[in-house]
Amino acid sequence: MERRSDNYEYPLFDDWTTAELMEVLEFFRNIERAYQDPRGVQREQLLQSYRNFQKINPAPADQHQLQRSFEARSGLDGFHLIKRARDCPELNWIKAK
Repeated sequence: MERRSDNYEYPLFDDWTTAELMEVLEFFRNIERAYQDPRGVQREQLLQSYRNFQKINPAPADQHQLQRSFEARSGLDGFHLIKRARDCPELNWIKAK
């Protein structure tokens, strides 16, 4: 899926600390890197940012809501990237197809 716009807002929760906000933004930036960087994003970097995202948002419903909102705003799907990173430990880089 192609990115729809260069101008979109990240989905955020008001009760996050600055450190939590930075971790969540890093997760979304890694999704962007997988789509935009010619090499993609390093697999372990993507997985670590996803684990941090999960710690900040432990409720699966919140995780899904944020990821769906990000995809709706950006056109970038993170679900399949995380799945490929988990399912393919032999890959060093994850690139959106």
